[in-house]
Amino acid sequence: MIMSMSMKDVLVPLFGIIASLLLLTSGAASNAADLDFGQAVIHIPDTHDAAPYVWQVKKEPPGYRAEIARGPEPGAYLLTVSPAPGQDSPPPDLFLTDNRLASFSHPALNRRADGGYLFTAVLRAGQEYLAEIVFRDGADWINLRRKFTAAAAAAPDAGAEKAGAGYEVRIKQFPEKIYAKHAATFVFEVLQDGRPLADLEPVEGALLRLAVWRRGSWFRGAGDFIFADSHGNESETEAAVSLVFNESGPHRLFAEYRHQGLTRLVSKEVKIWLEPDPAGPLSYGQ
Repeated sequence: MIMSMSMKDVLVPLFGIIASLLLLTSGAASNAADLDFGQAVIHIPDTHDAAPYVWQVKKEPPGYRAEIARGPEPGAYLLTVSPAPGQDSPPPDLFLTDNRLASFSHPALNRRADGGYLFTAVLRAGQEYLAEIVFRDGADWINLRRKFTAAAAAAPDAGAEKAGAGYEVRIKQFPEKIYAKHAATFVFEVLQDGRPLADLEPVEGALLRLAVWRRGSWFRGAGDFIFADSHGNESETEAAVSLVFNESGPHRLFAEYRHQGLTRLVSKEVKIWLEPDPAGPLSYGQ
């Protein structure tokens, strides 16, 4: 009887301690389990934590030139950049749109022996296009902007026409109202026939890449253009891109992802607001 009472005196407090620990650590254990199973966690930064998400790029720096001329075949063009990126450097990224931001193209560039780059794009003959040329020169990002008129159009790629069949892209935006000069995050989930995809194919280390223009950039020498990707902020079925818009006003966002060997596209209209003045009304910007 004495032994039995002694065991009870020990076990009851012990069970209480264990139960308390389980209650206190249940939330932490759940979070740790997500990490232990190797699932990446999508990071949504605070909107004021803008510095890491500003695209540090030199726009139209002096001493750089870029030209786009007609190529040898219909729908082919030749891009030349001076000074040219080094032979060991990756080719530039080229983003094309029209004056209404109704179309988008991100063609592959093929380096020629003379240092120029050939590319093909399905463009409307006689229409003027805006080209954003982006490349690295040492530690710096360089962004050159040029306009050119499309020549005879190339035949559409039959595979590309079917690229969007059966696909849906869900886009979540944080915060709901985005202010210029603040961090904003877009989370993308790609579905095929209603099922989230977990086998997107990375391009240069990222599952998703963004090109963003401010409406009206066509008519301004240095209108807002942003290039960003989801590298380092991806889970099994989602990819997030955090960036900072430099200007208020309407922007058009184009996102690219790759699946089953084809690059696919989705776009979204985004409104960027000026941060409200505590003493005045909210301003959207024109």
